[in-house]
Amino acid sequence: MSSFLVAAIEGGGTRTDAVLVDSEGQFRGWGRSGPAMALYVGPSASAAHFVEAAERACDGVEPADVRAVVVSTPRHWAGSPRDALLKCFPSARVLREHEETVALFGALGEKRGLMVSVGTGSFAYGIDDGGEAEYVGGRGPLLGDEGSGYYIGLQGLRLALHSLDGRQPETDLLPALLASAGVKSDEELVRKVYAQGLGRHDIAALSAKVLELAEAGDAVAVLVIERAADELAAMALQVARNLEQRGGGWERSFPFVCTGGVMRRSAMLRRLVRDRVSSLIRQAVPQPARFSPVVGAALLGLQSENVPLQERLCARLERTLPAELR
Repeated sequence: MSSFLVAAIEGGGTRTDAVLVDSEGQFRGWGRSGPAMALYVGPSASAAHFVEAAERACDGVEPADVRAVVVSTPRHWAGSPRDALLKCFPSARVLREHEETVALFGALGEKRGLMVSVGTGSFAYGIDDGGEAEYVGGRGPLLGDEGSGYYIGLQGLRLALHSLDGRQPETDLLPALLASAGVKSDEELVRKVYAQGLGRHDIAALSAKVLELAEAGDAVAVLVIERAADELAAMALQVARNLEQRGGGWERSFPFVCTGGVMRRSAMLRRLVRDRVSSLIRQAVPQPARFSPVVGAALLGLQSENVPLQERLCARLERTLPAELR
C-alpha cells in the first residue's frame, strides 16, 4: 500500500496545534494558530484557527494526498470546523474526537487507564477494563477547571495579595506577579483586572511564574501548587469512584498519567499529583506521557485508516517529532 498523509488538529483554550504524519509514522509538518474555544472567540474565529493551523502543517503538500483529518475539540466546544476543513482538504475524511480521547490515547497508546490533563483548563478522564469512560472537571474558569493554569494564576494573585494584609507570609510572588501583569502596585492590579480586563489567557499565563517560584521554594507559591494538586487528585479519584459505582472500574493495576502543557512544564506539580493519586488509588501506576494530545489525534487518524500502530511506527514518530510536540 502506498504511503498517505493524516493531519490532526487540537483546538485548545490558548492555542491550536496541527501535525501532519504519513502512514509510515514519519512526522511531516507542524502548524500553530490562535485559540479554538468557540465559547470565547466565537465560531468563525475558532474555525479559522483550525484551518490556519492545518494549512501551516500541510505547507507544500498536495491537499489530495491528505486522506484523513482528525479534529480534537474540548467537550463543551460549540460549532464545527468540518465544512471549512473540507474546503481545504476535499478528498479527506474529517473525524472529530473529544480532547480527552486524544489526550489519553497519545499519553498511553491505549484506551485503558486514568489521566489528569492540565493546560489553561483541566479535567480528569478514565477508561476502565470494560471500556466504560468517565470525565470529571472542565466547565471553564468560572464553573470548573480546578487545578488548571488559570486556577494556579488566579490563586497565585489572590495569595500574593493576601500577603499584603498578613493573611499569608511575605512572598516573592507579589512583585513577580505584579511585574508579569504589567503593573506596579496592588491598586493598579485591581484596576487592570476589573476596569481594563485581565483576560483568561493573561491570568493562566501567570501560572508559569507561580510554578517557577514554587520550584525555588517560595512558601506561598508552594501552597498554591499543593492546593492545585489536591484539586486534581480529587478529580482523578472521582473518576475512579464514578466508574465503580456503575459496576465498572479496574480489577488490576492500570496506568495513570499526567498530561497537558502546564503538567509538562512542572516536575513539581507532576510529582505532587502522582503521589496523591497513588496514595488514593492503589491500582494506579504512574507513568510518563509518551505523546502529546495532538499526536494522539494523529495516531487515531492512522488507526482509522487501518494502519497498525506497531512499536516501530511509534518509535519512528517519536524520533522525528520536534521537541515542542514531545
